[in-house]
Amino acid sequence: MRLFSFHLMPYPSLPDDYDGPAWITCPNAFFDPGLGTRIYNRYLDELVLADELGFDGVCVNEHHQNAYGLMPSPNLMASILARVTKRAKIAVVGKAGARVIEAANFFQGPLMTALKPDEIITEIRLPAWPAKRRFGFREFARRRGDFALAAAMLFYDEDGGTARNAHVGAIGVADRPLRLPAVEQVLNGNKIDEAVIAKAEAAASASVDPHDDIHAGGAYRKALIGVMVERALKSAVA
Repeated sequence: MRLFSFHLMPYPSLPDDYDGPAWITCPNAFFDPGLGTRIYNRYLDELVLADELGFDGVCVNEHHQNAYGLMPSPNLMASILARVTKRAKIAVVGKAGARVIEAANFFQGPLMTALKPDEIITEIRLPAWPAKRRFGFREFARRRGDFALAAAMLFYDEDGGTARNAHVGAIGVADRPLRLPAVEQVLNGNKIDEAVIAKAEAAASASVDPHDDIHAGGAYRKALIGVMVERALKSAVA
């Protein structure tokens, strides 16, 4: 038997006097963006913790984005989890049987993956997550609930007060999720202070070359990913 961790990602803070449904008609006005940021970070932490506890895989649920389940986009959450780990693997199954795809080879372009037409994802395999690892995630969208114009997710371990094993992922600035090795190089071997964070912000912006589109200019996204890395690092340090 194999055990998987499934996370519905519910919203835990509806008003005490609200007696309506948590489903489609639950008012959006009840959502607190500050609390929502903390909850999304907590739920991402819990998905990664499931691997450390020995689960065979983690499952991301379908899109709901209401109090019943806060999932904004399964592909977004899966890509974030996959791109900040070196050894993450994505298990799929189709008519030809099961196979495992390295996370770095899974995303191939806009809305394109390595999945064959008859395959579906059955699990995402993540390496163990050390208890004291530092973690941060920040995203920005024009309207609450829209796809992010840019987002950064990162982690690093600490060794004698300096960072090591840094992983930095970005979305919204290319045709697929990206690792940012130049930013990781800035972090590794250094204490994460204001000066290093400023260098990481600059390295993040310099690492991407997003195109203009109907949602934002390339220069705007280029600057924005630097800000997302800065804020993610500050949340990781806090």
